[in-house]
Amino acid sequence: MKQRETAQTTVEANTFLLLRRHGFLEETYFSWKFVPIIGEDGWVVGSHATVVEVTREVISDRRLGVVRNLSTQLSGAKTIKDLWHRILLGIEVADKDIPLALLYSIEDAISVSRTSSSSPGPNGTRRRPPSLKCRLEGVIGLPLDHPLAPVSLDLEDLTNPSPLASALRKSLQQTALIVVPIEEIFGQSSKDIDWRGHGRQPSQIVACPIIPTESDDILGFLVLALNPHRPFDDDYRGFLHLLTQQVTQPQLSAVILREEVERRQQVARQEAIDRARLSRELSESEKKFARFASRAPIGLAILTPDGLALSANPLWTELTGLSEGSPADQWAEVLTDGEFELVLDARARLTTEKQPITIQTKMRRPWRAPDLDSDGKEQWSETSILLAMYPDTDENEEVFSVMSCITDVSELKWSENQLRWKMDQAIEVKKQQERFIDMTS
Repeated sequence: MKQRETAQTTVEANTFLLLRRHGFLEETYFSWKFVPIIGEDGWVVGSHATVVEVTREVISDRRLGVVRNLSTQLSGAKTIKDLWHRILLGIEVADKDIPLALLYSIEDAISVSRTSSSSPGPNGTRRRPPSLKCRLEGVIGLPLDHPLAPVSLDLEDLTNPSPLASALRKSLQQTALIVVPIEEIFGQSSKDIDWRGHGRQPSQIVACPIIPTESDDILGFLVLALNPHRPFDDDYRGFLHLLTQQVTQPQLSAVILREEVERRQQVARQEAIDRARLSRELSESEKKFARFASRAPIGLAILTPDGLALSANPLWTELTGLSEGSPADQWAEVLTDGEFELVLDARARLTTEKQPITIQTKMRRPWRAPDLDSDGKEQWSETSILLAMYPDTDENEEVFSVMSCITDVSELKWSENQLRWKMDQAIEVKKQQERFIDMTS
């Protein structure tokens, strides 16, 4: 009616509509343009309408924003406790796609292996994991003291009737995302919740295990309610997969490593004080550390302050291409152009500030991508690593050795580049659609 009076073109972009299709009210977005048709007498006699559905583009942009926000939050994590808090801060903005979230950690999680419950002991008996007690670290969409968010869950107690414990136990056994009807978890109590987002009760809950990269350890679970107005399709699964990737690569591994290294440094200092009295125990401890270093899923090495490699585990030598006794200047041969100066600057700052330093750099060592290109050929790039250096100081606060820890993050960088490429593709398609609309209007 307004266009009939003003004879002006009406344009709307990314307009939200709830449409009943596929058997439920679906969250959709449309862009349209209504161009008035003027009759011979100068009056508006009709409109030429162009309507384009942009649901996938709008929701993908929204979810990618959540992934980026989570990545930003995780980059500042200093401890495991801080990490749990930042995970919730990162996903809190997703009120529509994550109307409710519960975050549980496993007590003594670093020592809990997802395979330990089924591996046989020395006498052929089945060994039980040290702990499968879950502690609530935070909640989104409910008060902390809400009865639907139990403070603790014991997954070892098979007599526990809690449906939530059963869902987490199933996710633990399969080490995979588990989808469960919400009424199976919360019962009729879910209808009393003031739901975020669309304000409507979701129909499904997912339990996502949190597993660090290249590890068998499950550290916790994310329990998420799903958007009641979107199908749980491949796009939704991909969104949750990206969230899980942000949690597990490489920030979580770096935080775990940092805490583990600091703990070992404290142990080493205490052993040095009692060296004369506990020489036999110290020797045994050194053997255990050597076995740990040889089996660790990260590269570990002890360096002098000027970069000479005193000792290193096999993975460190494999990733760097250097060997024990390698001087600092050999880094220039294994790093890509321009990266050697970055490492030199980081080592100088570590010696001066006597604080741990973590940087990302690239090695000349080729890395093969997990996917083939469009022609079915293998794709290669440089190896990207996360280099963490931790100084050891003597009684005069002078650095006498440096622990070097290396994590291969090539797959993460590849995934980030692929995600960026897909985003650029979606933006280009959107621009082409807009140009087509302009041409036809």
